[in-house]
Amino acid sequence: MAPVTRPEESPEVVDSKARIQRSERSSRWFALVVWLMLASGAGGCYWYYSKVYVPGKRAQAHLEETQDQARQLRSAIGKLGEWSTQESFDSVRGELLKFDARNDAEPVVRRQLWDQFSETYEPRARRMREFEAFLAELNSFSLDTDEAGLIAMQERMRLASGRFEKPLMQQLEAAWEPRRDAIAEKLGLYGEGGTGAIEVRSIPSGARLLLNGRELGVTPLQVAGIRAGNLKLGLRHPKYHDYDYPIQVKEYGILLLNDLEMKPRQGGVEITVVGATTTDRIEVELICTPDNGETFDYVKSFEGVYVSVPQLIIGSYDVSIYVNGRQRQGTKLEVLEGNVSKWTARL
Repeated sequence: MAPVTRPEESPEVVDSKARIQRSERSSRWFALVVWLMLASGAGGCYWYYSKVYVPGKRAQAHLEETQDQARQLRSAIGKLGEWSTQESFDSVRGELLKFDARNDAEPVVRRQLWDQFSETYEPRARRMREFEAFLAELNSFSLDTDEAGLIAMQERMRLASGRFEKPLMQQLEAAWEPRRDAIAEKLGLYGEGGTGAIEVRSIPSGARLLLNGRELGVTPLQVAGIRAGNLKLGLRHPKYHDYDYPIQVKEYGILLLNDLEMKPRQGGVEITVVGATTTDRIEVELICTPDNGETFDYVKSFEGVYVSVPQLIIGSYDVSIYVNGRQRQGTKLEVLEGNVSKWTARL
């Protein structure tokens, strides 16, 4: 069988096919280059997101958290004072130690916070050193001391009650009272003729102090040489109900009675202001000035053309009416127990 022969192609056809092949190869290379560029861009974006953007955001959030914690610590330290509890100081100190462990905490901020804390803690630290020294002195106080030494130490204990808070005073008393009792018994100060002392502070001050019906003076008052035993303490004040309270005075001890609050005798007032316009600002002021040894001023201010005060401590009150800040009327009202005093102010 004779071989099949293809007709020869013209040069133009051959050239066209060659151009088509070159174009296809160029397109494939272009597609490959575009794909590589896209893949490289995606990889770069992923690298930037995972290695730069996310860590940066985390670092920024951590820094903001650190700055917020620093502000909270400054506020917490600012609330501390000499009379804050040791637990409060220890809590803030623990937060400061946690803050120190943060890598992004600026050294200058750390130093400022610790300086602020140390400056705040120093008064308490000084008082704690005083307490520890006094406690050691009490524990080593000689049982062979004389009566004068016993009295002097008892006075120091009384003064310490205003210097140290209750938990510390309880430790001092636990150390002192057994030694005090042993010394007093050794000196023969306990027995039928033993005496003690009382210190009384009342609300209000200026109340007459009675002991078993005998008047001793006015509060605040400290009285020594009181025969030990069960006694009846009384407080009398013209503006307050009588106050009676059973007490027990220990031999050679000091009984502290602070803030004994008396119940006030009360009356009321009703004040009406006539002649004011709707645009006027009306103020009513009540002032009860001190008398009979009192140590306080009683002042109340109200706004409006009608004032009713059902509970006022009895006494003589200066009443002033102010219109737009200027005094226009004034009078005296006597407030009596159980009664309502009335006054109409005409402008």
